[in-house]
Amino acid sequence: NCSCYPYRGLICRLFGFSTRIDKYGDKSLLTCKEIKKMVDHNHIAKHLSYAPCISDYYMRLFAIDPNLTLRQFPLNECIIKAIEIVGLNYHLRKKPA
Repeated sequence: NCSCYPYRGLICRLFGFSTRIDKYGDKSLLTCKEIKKMVDHNHIAKHLSYAPCISDYYMRLFAIDPNLTLRQFPLNECIIKAIEIVGLNYHLRKKPA
């Protein structure tokens, strides 16, 4: 059970309803347990074509840096790593003259 569901981060809000392509080439819903409890699956099935597909975002990340896609991490670790990468890039950026 998600103890901080009312305070969930932007990543959870954006990808609370996302899809993946299954082995048959069909879209299937990816969501957290809390949302799965609340949704009307018949209604969702009708609208899966509008939901973002995780593999599209994976390929975007791969295009930025393939090394970022080598391992999967829990969400909290992903957020920390993203902040570290952005912070490092910001720190190393040359200051305007």
